[in-house]
Amino acid sequence: MLVVCFWIVLKALWIADNFKGLQNMDTDTLTLQRLVLPNLTVCTEFDLYFRMFGAVTPHIEAGYLSFAQGSSVRFDTYMNLFNLGTWRGFCAVDGLALQLRGTGRFRLRLREMKLDPAESQYIYDEDITLSSKPRLIDVLAAVEGHGDVGLIAVELEVLTDGVLTDGRFVVPSAPRSAGDDARIRLAISITTFRREDEVANTVRRVAAFLAEHEDECAVNGIDAHLFVVDNGQSVELDPHPKVTLMPNANLGGSGGFARGLLTAQDSGFTHCLFMDDDASFDMENLVRTMAFLRLAKDDRTAVVGAMITNTRRWAMWENGAIFNRSCQPLHAGTDLRDPFQTATMELRATEPKPAGFYGGWWYFAFPIKHVRYYPFPFFVRGDDISFSLANDFNPATLNGVVSFQDDFGGKESPLTLYLDLRNHLHHHLTQPGFLIGMLRTIKIFWRFFIRSIIRFHYETAEAKLIALSDILDGPEIFSDDADMLKKRGQILALMDNEKWKPLEADKLLEAISGTPPNTLYLFFLKFSLNGHLMPFWGLRKTGYRIIAKDRGLIWPFWGITVADFVDYDDMKSYRVAFDRAKFLRLSWRAIGLSFRFMRMYKSLLPRYRENYDKTAQKEFWLTQFHDK
Repeated sequence: MLVVCFWIVLKALWIADNFKGLQNMDTDTLTLQRLVLPNLTVCTEFDLYFRMFGAVTPHIEAGYLSFAQGSSVRFDTYMNLFNLGTWRGFCAVDGLALQLRGTGRFRLRLREMKLDPAESQYIYDEDITLSSKPRLIDVLAAVEGHGDVGLIAVELEVLTDGVLTDGRFVVPSAPRSAGDDARIRLAISITTFRREDEVANTVRRVAAFLAEHEDECAVNGIDAHLFVVDNGQSVELDPHPKVTLMPNANLGGSGGFARGLLTAQDSGFTHCLFMDDDASFDMENLVRTMAFLRLAKDDRTAVVGAMITNTRRWAMWENGAIFNRSCQPLHAGTDLRDPFQTATMELRATEPKPAGFYGGWWYFAFPIKHVRYYPFPFFVRGDDISFSLANDFNPATLNGVVSFQDDFGGKESPLTLYLDLRNHLHHHLTQPGFLIGMLRTIKIFWRFFIRSIIRFHYETAEAKLIALSDILDGPEIFSDDADMLKKRGQILALMDNEKWKPLEADKLLEAISGTPPNTLYLFFLKFSLNGHLMPFWGLRKTGYRIIAKDRGLIWPFWGITVADFVDYDDMKSYRVAFDRAKFLRLSWRAIGLSFRFMRMYKSLLPRYRENYDKTAQKEFWLTQFHDK
């Protein structure tokens, strides 16, 4: 018994000493992508990382998996699939290998994932023995003879009890060509406003990662530094050689990211990565991003991070998006727990990006040398769209490069929708290829306006009237009020019914139930603008209680006249109700502004384009930072 106990202790110490989990880095190779385990502070959906069969034990904190004989694990998941099509399409990946460490004997299979599951095939199927010495499998040799392989999944079947302590896809760390001295100097820029705890936690994690992997980055020609632009001037950080804190005037996300870009450019960085302060992400994002930029064949290459919401961490919210009259998230709703839904999304991600493709600034890495236009002073909302449309980047998405954060429905307000409409109209007045004409442009306004009317959000509808009026006043509104002090005050003064108030549970309507109305009734409701065009409609009092995250939906409003919105996390609510008089008054103003827009459309176009060319520049932001 003593011998057995002694052997177990030695085994545990050996694992702890030689294998620091799936976080190990070798300095003689460049890691493209690791087989990662969940970071429980970021995501607890294990099916996004691996699928276990039999007696598999994940040691999350230590970073390894242990197996009993006969068990198996599949990494055919969003976080751990290897998209060879994307890496080959954008990067030089000569010498690509799968590197594994651990103990025990395994049957290793590499499976090519196809759109049709029946067509999936194994391109590698061998028994291997793992030890502390890295075991390398030549991936490109395995691909030979199997056609145009795009997506690879790692599968391990355990032949003896074993442990997997490290797995990663690597290439040799030697430069891509003789005399190649191109280094990647990545400036990571976070803009924050009064989120002291959140940004401090992010800084700790990023700084620790950069310090831990400094040697490997140096060998592979990569350097990175974190800049925190503090628009609230309230953040305090411990000194760190890899972190710079920059207090800044509150010029919104546009001004914060412009400040980060300006500093990166003046400091000699080659690339910049924009990230939100409220985003939660795994450090694997940085591993993949830095390797991708280092090996990119086109120096215009940019990395676009995906987004998953904190309320549905198993579903894709946006894997890149298209802008054309509206924002259209790509692959929204994809169930990332399903290997073949995930594979379908990833195989389509290798296709050329459509016109109007853009990346959100929750995670967007780009080459500074190809920045022709700086962020435009929208304050927030729309600056990332404008930046992507105006600059000549070659964007790519990478599976597992993702940010987890609150969805936009919970953040919706008259102010955010004022900003949304304003930037939508602005893009279609300034961006080449998006000048869609007078009628189609004003139709954007009406889509925004009617959406608020149908949902009885009359204060939001009025904010949208202000947005159209401001557009008509000319482009100077953006540069003259870059900090939006005046405009924020004006919009906030509108809010009464749509202002969150302390929750009074006994006064709430019943919870929403049922489904959207049938086709015929829905047609009637749409035609009548949810009863606003029907006499006596407001006499019918019926409604529901709707949770805050669903406040952006329309279907719950069809056929009702009152609604309560409830945020149970913060114990607050507000009520909106049908009001025909407000509808008529606001609609009359909307018609008048629309005719005015149509009269002025041709004269507005050159003014807006000239202003954009002048304002979305470093020189403009220098005056803002200096004057503020």
